[in-house]
Amino acid sequence: MDDLEVFSGLRTLLELDSRERETFVSAVRHELKSPAGRVEMFTDFIRRTCGSSASYDMVVRHLEGIRDSVSAILNFVERLDQVDEDTLDDFERIARTPLVFLREHGIDDLAEQVSEHDDIRTYLRFISGNLADLDSIVREFFGDEDVRYSVPLALNLYRAQLEPMTKPKRIQLVTDLGHSDVVLNTSYRGVFTNLLRNAIVHGHRGVVKPNKHVIVRGRPVNDGSYFFAVSDNGRGINLDEVYAAAIRAGVVDFGAELDEETRRGLVFYSGVTTVDKDGAFSEGDGVGLKFVADKVSENGGKVGVVSRVDEGTTFYFTVPEERILELRD
Repeated sequence: MDDLEVFSGLRTLLELDSRERETFVSAVRHELKSPAGRVEMFTDFIRRTCGSSASYDMVVRHLEGIRDSVSAILNFVERLDQVDEDTLDDFERIARTPLVFLREHGIDDLAEQVSEHDDIRTYLRFISGNLADLDSIVREFFGDEDVRYSVPLALNLYRAQLEPMTKPKRIQLVTDLGHSDVVLNTSYRGVFTNLLRNAIVHGHRGVVKPNKHVIVRGRPVNDGSYFFAVSDNGRGINLDEVYAAAIRAGVVDFGAELDEETRRGLVFYSGVTTVDKDGAFSEGDGVGLKFVADKVSENGGKVGVVSRVDEGTTFYFTVPEERILELRD
């Protein structure tokens, strides 16, 4: 399988050889651990921040139920390469549990119990957004009916979800789309989230400059397709470092002569990364960009990157006309 379809249903995993299974499991872990890990973290923040009043105790009790179920997902993901048909059934039950808690104990209801505490209300919004993201991922994994993905609506939600990363770094997230609404299928969710996290965490890593930003642009193309770009004005990509990382990852041989475009394309290979893990939000394993390239390709589009050191980076991709569900001016 040259283009591994990560979201064709988790039971695909049972049909793969060892190499394909390793690639599949890496992508699944990468997608699930980001929102699940943030739910755990913000729940811990709230537990440490809350006082001892009865209303706070109730909020913490409900959130700990969500945290326990999310922890079960993370524990299962670590054993995903050893699953069989029966354990996949168990995982489906476990993976859907956090949303049961969310429906039974709505975040808005919990927020009313702590209306005087702005920090806790903010953390609750972050939890709600990441649980919704987790739900979307799980629905894709288990082949639920296709979900419509509104790009501007999703970007507005991401702005709140990503605030713990953007606010400390003083990064502004800007959207500039050619239509008031662009609706795709839900498989593009991971493309946008991975590119945004990459721009915020890695693109601006260690950057000290005014007016730091990440801009998401979108425009229709004459052939009926849609062009998207995620740009940052951060540190840029050093192609010599990418080449060295590709050698370490076994993607290219030492001494291989590659033109600039081919060197840029190396960032889309799994394991090719020029950064170390540097915090709770940083995966730094090269899986995210590999996922982006695979998902865009599976949908019939093209992906690429341009970058200048100390000036910034733009990742871009195209969506074929047949993958666009709706456009509104």
